[in-house]
Amino acid sequence: MLASEAFLSTPEMQALLGEQGLVQAVMDYEAALVRAQSRQGLIPPSAAQAIASLCRAELYDVAALVAASGREGSLVSPLVRRLRENVALFDPRAAAHVHGGCSDQDVLDTVLQLQIRRALGLIEEELLGLLGRLLDLAEQHPVCPLLARSELQPAGPSSLRQRLHQSCAPLLRCAQALRQQAGQALLLQLGGQGGGMAAMGTQGPAVAAGMAAELRLGRPEGAWHTQRDRGLRLAAELAVLNTELAKLARTWLLLAQPELAELSFEAGSGAGPGGAPGLSACLQALTAARRAPPRLASLLASSLEQALEGGPGAWQSELAEWGGLLQGSHAGLCALNRAAAALRLQSQRMRENLVQQHALAFVEAQCPAGVTDAAALPEVFDPERVAQRADDSVAAELLRLRAAWTAFMDQPCAHYDTSSSALNGRP
Repeated sequence: MLASEAFLSTPEMQALLGEQGLVQAVMDYEAALVRAQSRQGLIPPSAAQAIASLCRAELYDVAALVAASGREGSLVSPLVRRLRENVALFDPRAAAHVHGGCSDQDVLDTVLQLQIRRALGLIEEELLGLLGRLLDLAEQHPVCPLLARSELQPAGPSSLRQRLHQSCAPLLRCAQALRQQAGQALLLQLGGQGGGMAAMGTQGPAVAAGMAAELRLGRPEGAWHTQRDRGLRLAAELAVLNTELAKLARTWLLLAQPELAELSFEAGSGAGPGGAPGLSACLQALTAARRAPPRLASLLASSLEQALEGGPGAWQSELAEWGGLLQGSHAGLCALNRAAAALRLQSQRMRENLVQQHALAFVEAQCPAGVTDAAALPEVFDPERVAQRADDSVAAELLRLRAAWTAFMDQPCAHYDTSSSALNGRP
């Protein structure tokens, strides 16, 4: 990642998707492959043990392997060659069984699934944290009148709870959709060039089942080289999440403008407009979200290149776009969580803006004959009563959202894994 784009990622994602993590994930695939083949009698157990014992990234010059990948088209070729050389030093016969029966695309596509699984766990953690903060704000600020706005123009009286519901409901649906699509998209890839596992004969399906169980991935129904639709749906859900994050960031930035001043951010030592790191965090989230649509478009374009049992360069370009999409999604969520922690609602200013916009219009339309002075407004226009009606309209839905959020927190998704052993491939 370029230094100028570092703010579009997070340390957690950089560690997960960085060179060391990528090399170890490839090693995990190779170790799982030989163990599964050994259980089916395709290779000797001693060979599987010899190979798996050397599938540790710390034993290799990771930087050199990554540098060689640029010349050879993928990381797999130089890594497998180096692994085979190391195995040959201890067991020359075992070296012949390294990387048997699979293709480079098998390895890298499965590595991507492992990385996506871990990344989605991190993303969901931040997403549920943000949703929890918004739900807390709704509980803490009942009957808070404010002016609704459409296209930045006054649109009528509303309440803070009603506005927060407008943000919470889509975020919950994003969490639900990501879990659903992950359950369908995170699949083991194994089959060789044509996807039929011909090199492993009749034991191929059993080898695939063993690898899937060890790596905790699902299995596709058949040849998967051109079946990229599940991954695209998952990517689309991440792009939808980013649109919701962008809307929330833009809303906070607009409401923090001096003309409205309906919210502010606690001042701190961070850089940014007015010395408020909350504003900087909103800008970071907005910038990261803007990168999601072109990344999704690139993934869709890569799928257009697929034909027969594969397309030249298509899956390599997919790998590059997925990394950016995952990093940006996590960075945006982390940024909005920081902004939410520094958020300060100016409820009195919300009420004042509502009264100011609706005073004369309400007097002209609703006041008794002869009452034309806005000073009489508090007696005939009750913002709190309007806010209470708005609160009542979303009360049941906010309770449902809270219950669903609690259920998510209490029942972690089986498809994700945020444990430290998520990428080591060891049972």
